[in-house]
Order: sequence, then C-alpha cells, then structure tokens
Amino acid sequence: MEKIINELILLGNNNILSIAKIEWWLLKNKEYYKYCRENNIKINSCFHEIGCACSMNSVEAKFSFLYEELSKISEKHKLESYAKEELKTYEVIKVNNIEIKNWLIKNEKMASEELACFLIDYLDYSENENEIYHLLAYRNVEQKLEIFIQRNDFENVIEYKELFDELYYIKKLYPEGLKRIEEEINKLPKYIT
Repeated sequence: MEKIINELILLGNNNILSIAKIEWWLLKNKEYYKYCRENNIKINSCFHEIGCACSMNSVEAKFSFLYEELSKISEKHKLESYAKEELKTYEVIKVNNIEIKNWLIKNEKMASEELACFLIDYLDYSENENEIYHLLAYRNVEQKLEIFIQRNDFENVIEYKELFDELYYIKKLYPEGLKRIEEEINKLPKYIT
C-alpha cells in the first residue's frame, strides 16, 4: 500500500493534487480497490467470515477507506459545471427577490442536502482560517498523511454553496424552506440525558 500512496503523493506538489490526477489514480487502482473490498475480511479476520479489529486495521481496509474518500470528492466534482451554470443564472436575476426565491427553491435539494456538509467536510480543517485554502480530501493521523485537492478545481461549487448559504440561511430569502427544516428537526425523537 505504501507504494500506491507514494505514487499518489508524487502526482501532486506538497500533497496538493488536481482532481484530474485524483480521478486518474482512482481509475488506475479500481481493481485493487475491488479486491480489497471483497477479500479484506477473508484475508485479515481472526474469525474468518466475521469482521474484527484485525480486518478493520488491515492494509486493505486502510486502502479502501482512502479510495472511498477520494471517490466521494470526485463525485462532488461532477457538480462543478452545474454550479457554474447556476452562478450565471444568479448573476442575471440577482436584483429580483422573487427570482432569487425561485432560484433558492430550485437549488434547495442540491445545496442543502447533497452539498450540506461540503464546506465543513473539505474546508474546515484548521483553527487558523488563513491556513485554509485547498480542499482536504483525506487525513490519516496514524500515517501522517494529508491529501489536498486544488481549490480552483472546485471554485464554482465553493462559490455556489457559499452564495446559497448566504441567501438561504443568513438573509433568509426563502423562509418557508427554513420553517420546513425546523419542523422536520422538531419531529426527530427527543432524548433525555
């Protein structure tokens, strides 16, 4: 696995990679990922067909986790062109509150569900905000490994998500959406501690 990780790191500069290089690496290692997913427990478990700590800490499990994390951010990148088009649409309608509300309604599912934790997941990795620039795609403290993706590969998704959050949550230009979210939260079971 060390060879595979070193190969990944060498694709970038200071552990900062382009999404194109991440996607190439994912494609190149797809068969090994399938092998790891299918055989990890068989190879590493103390209990044969049942998972245990040995199988969770195996090289195969660690590789699978790395692969899955990079796959997740690769999937998010597919939203880049959609975000770019929606930002263009917003520029045309930004002086019309009715059109902005319609834009929020149209983008509510994408921005508040599919991208709900995007900024937190990938851009909230340091106490010092001045250090945050590129997207943190993977972190393993044990291996002392961090993989970043160039921010410009996600510039439209970031701008789109920040704009949506500003209009939806801060300026509250679609209060009905916020009310619905609040009602859904209130329906959740309450636990007494």
